[in-house]
Amino acid sequence: MDTVIEPSLPPSLPPSQDLVTRLLRDGDGLARELRDSPHSGAWIGPLAGVSAVGAAIFGLAIGLPGGPLQALISAVKMPLVMLGSAALSLPLLHVAAARAGLRLAPARLSAMVLQALATATTTMSGLAPLALVFWLSLSLLPGLVDADWYAYRRFVLAVVAVGGLGGLVGAARLLRELPARAAFPWAMGLGLAGLQLSWLLRPVIGSPGPLVLLRPLESSGLAAFIDVVVAILGG
Repeated sequence: MDTVIEPSLPPSLPPSQDLVTRLLRDGDGLARELRDSPHSGAWIGPLAGVSAVGAAIFGLAIGLPGGPLQALISAVKMPLVMLGSAALSLPLLHVAAARAGLRLAPARLSAMVLQALATATTTMSGLAPLALVFWLSLSLLPGLVDADWYAYRRFVLAVVAVGGLGGLVGAARLLRELPARAAFPWAMGLGLAGLQLSWLLRPVIGSPGPLVLLRPLESSGLAAFIDVVVAILGG
């Protein structure tokens, strides 16, 4: 008598709020499921959605210093920056993983990257209010010449610090599943792609000047960040 093997069914995906809870409390278990399940691709949509929502909350918070309209625009731009950066850096991860001797299907590796990205954006959205409080405390300093620009420059660094911390949390998530020689090149590529996309879609961070939807292409995000650091260190 022949044995009938029932095909495995796709997982029953949790609601978004439960997925966020699982990301934060059971990241290891979710990573194992993404790595071992034949239906890893089913997680791509939900994880991309959580990543987009977390990035939108982060964008809303860091755009508030420029006013409500800038905050709404930043909430739209930041998911484009985060998901676009992940998409641009994903081929690098595929190459690095292959060179490290890993054989992972594109859908499986994409789902693992999106788990790392969702973890990062959730962390960033949680920390963004701290950067906002930092900007507010500086902008209210009495007797400070050009207080708005003083606060804005330091707010840029605070936002970069929050983004960097979120990126490290996400990279650490992926490092638990992939060797460093595969994950580190991806993390560097993701960071550089995110910095440059932020520059191309600027302003993302709310500035004290007039609202500008898009600015002409000039220099690069990395060069601009270095200029801000030099300006601050130089007083």
